[in-house]
Amino acid sequence: MKQLWLFEVAVLVAAAFQATWIMLKPPVWREVRENPGLMLPLLAATAGIGALALWAALTWPAVRHVLVALLMGAMALTWWRARPSYGRRQRWPRGSFGIGHSLDALNNKRYYLNQAARFGPIFKTSQFGRPVVCMVGLDHARRLLANHATSLASATLPYNRLIPRGLLRYMRPEHHKTIAPLFRTTFSSLTLEQVGPALRLTYRRALGRLAADSSRSEAGVRARPYFERAVLEALALIFYGLGREDPRVAELGGWMPSLLMGQSGKPWWRRHTRAGLAGVTTIMQRTQAEWPADPGKGTTSALRALVASVPNAIDDPTIAGNFILITRIAYGDLTGLHDWIFKFLCDHPTVLVPLRAAGSAEEAGLGVMPNPATRIVMETLRLGQSEFLYRKIARPIEFEGMVLPAGWFVRLCTQESHRDPTVFPEPERFDPDRFARRTYSRAEYSPFGADAHGCMGSQFALLLGRILVEELALGYDWRVVSDGPLERGNRHRHHWRPSSRLRIVMTPRPAASPIS
Repeated sequence: MKQLWLFEVAVLVAAAFQATWIMLKPPVWREVRENPGLMLPLLAATAGIGALALWAALTWPAVRHVLVALLMGAMALTWWRARPSYGRRQRWPRGSFGIGHSLDALNNKRYYLNQAARFGPIFKTSQFGRPVVCMVGLDHARRLLANHATSLASATLPYNRLIPRGLLRYMRPEHHKTIAPLFRTTFSSLTLEQVGPALRLTYRRALGRLAADSSRSEAGVRARPYFERAVLEALALIFYGLGREDPRVAELGGWMPSLLMGQSGKPWWRRHTRAGLAGVTTIMQRTQAEWPADPGKGTTSALRALVASVPNAIDDPTIAGNFILITRIAYGDLTGLHDWIFKFLCDHPTVLVPLRAAGSAEEAGLGVMPNPATRIVMETLRLGQSEFLYRKIARPIEFEGMVLPAGWFVRLCTQESHRDPTVFPEPERFDPDRFARRTYSRAEYSPFGADAHGCMGSQFALLLGRILVEELALGYDWRVVSDGPLERGNRHRHHWRPSSRLRIVMTPRPAASPIS
């Protein structure tokens, strides 16, 4: 009996050790810090139930026997499913379903690269119990999307349910075939050169405020809020035709936080998001009401082009909802891109030398494309901003000798694919000039998507990123006061981002000083 008792105690200790090991993972503690009102009571309840179960097990042998048997079964099943070879008979990819792997993917930026090096470019993992097959290599991703499109479905997020027929990127093929051309025509019809000077002025003013505010603080300031304002004003002009002094720009910015793209589908979330959709729709209606009767006298904008194609576009909840959420997604993505551009410029200031040698922003924007500023944006997209695409497997797929079961998700690892040393020598090095030495096919470099649901905003990203780089290079010097490690949210769909602790002091470059 003593040996049995010792064995059962050992099982309980092993189970407690495994649970503690999971609870001490950094993502768990981030979740506790971000949601103390929810997580702390949950942790307390878990600890209380565990203590009660342990007390009962030590007090009543029968309870201990049952508990130990259940724990042994659970640990054995967990170990069995976590084996990299699990599913070999079914021809599933190698890789681990272990919960530790799921948490490591949230905390290790090289997780997917390391797994690809260990198991090959196609491997499986788990995201909080949900099986996911991951692919590193754009050639694999493009073949999957091209050859098995009918077996794949969009991996939708909750906000998709708030738009009739859904958001463009998640639409069913029959809806996407009708709605997507409308938006592609709308955005491709814009002549961005007409608003180029106004956009450049927007960035000069934003950076001027950043420099002025940072000069008043020895601790420096965070640049992101100034980028957010510049992006908001740029999108208000390009999308809605609103000048920076128009009070509706501030209204539009006020509704952006209500469009909670990264949150869950709970009732409070639905109320806030619907309020944001209604608020921006009202701005669109008021803007349309003020347009002059002669289209030639109106400000060129995406909204005006959209209404020219579909007169009742603003009253159509699918079209208007997509326009609004495209604005919100662009606002977040472009601000994130600006954040990454600035981070790389802080870490690699010498890449600005060719731009400063050009002499002026107008001159820097001319010449053979991609120019030095555009190359910096493209290299930032390669290393920092583009990360992944998700699809859901609707029907089983046989792919490259493997079986991908229905119900699994597919994660197409774009950023890791951009680190292929056979395509990008020294792939971890920030080297914008690699885009001057050669061009890359979409099977090698594809930061804006890999199929028909790809991003329509590539021209905006490259233009606004280029303007930011040029204005920073030619107008300002800065020094980093503080920085920290890269950050990310606690969901697998969240993106890595520069540290929120990055603080800088920025000063204008003397106009009379030589450019070097």
